[in-house]
Amino acid sequence: MTNEKKINLPGINIKKAVSQLSNSFDLFYDLTIRFYNRYKTIIETIDQAFENNDMKLVHQLIHTIKSLSGNIGAEKLQNITSQLESAIQQKIPERIQYFWQEFKQEFTIVMHSVNQIISKYQPSSDNHHKKTILIDSVILQLKRIDANLKDFDADAHSIFKELEKSLDINCLPVSIHDQWTHLKTSIESYQFDDAIHAIKKILIGIENVDY
Repeated sequence: MTNEKKINLPGINIKKAVSQLSNSFDLFYDLTIRFYNRYKTIIETIDQAFENNDMKLVHQLIHTIKSLSGNIGAEKLQNITSQLESAIQQKIPERIQYFWQEFKQEFTIVMHSVNQIISKYQPSSDNHHKKTILIDSVILQLKRIDANLKDFDADAHSIFKELEKSLDINCLPVSIHDQWTHLKTSIESYQFDDAIHAIKKILIGIENVDY
């Protein structure tokens, strides 16, 4: 098994990212795989959105990358993305162009490092092990959503949508399916107190299941 301390790659603070994931390098690896699969063609997608003058789409994509880049320890990319998002919100063409070029350069560096991580580390193929990583990832995302809800941050809605896209609910305990549906309904209707209560029940339900 690869020791994360031996992997020193540009653009990604692996040690910090792993420490934020309960020191689970397997979970970190899983997140890098998801990041790569989702964003490997994002430069072309955003370039096309710029060409179509679809700034709403550009903003949505950039905003999502800002959150997920932090999860894998891509600190510089996250900072540049934040600056780019701010320029888009303020509608300053010169700053948008500048930070878009900065973004593309740093994103290329990060994706190269992500490729290195994927090639250097192979997690266990054991199904139980994979399910444990999946559950850990769900718990992490639910806690992020919970924090956003408590701050009355509407980002909770987009984070939940991203989680649903990558998750087969059948992988979760049957006992929490009803609460999951309740969580979805509460978030979509911006009933944040109800959503926080649902997350609490889901997390308790997950903890009480022996994987």
